[in-house]
Amino acid sequence: AVKIVSVFARESANIVKFEAEDGVLKMSANSPQVGENTNNLEVKLEGEKTEIAFNFRFLQAFLNAVTAPEIIIETNGSLSPCVFKESGNNDFLHIIMPVRLQTE
Repeated sequence: AVKIVSVFARESANIVKFEAEDGVLKMSANSPQVGENTNNLEVKLEGEKTEIAFNFRFLQAFLNAVTAPEIIIETNGSLSPCVFKESGNNDFLHIIMPVRLQTE
């Protein structure tokens, strides 16, 4: 899903926006020239509704390095560094700093 959204993100500063709520992670990217793309993934969500954005190149680097079918994303807010890790593997952590959204 990140690869599909990244096509649109490339035209717009490589930004992919995540919105997590009610067990759904909505990934979206918007480009004035290409248009918008949104993909929804079913997730297990603990905590409050979250809206956060990342440079897709950093996400892609993490996803290329993992082999597990499930990943864990831990965050303390839309401007705090996020920890990405494979489910069942606490030996490999990937930390990504989010991008500030214009609405913040």
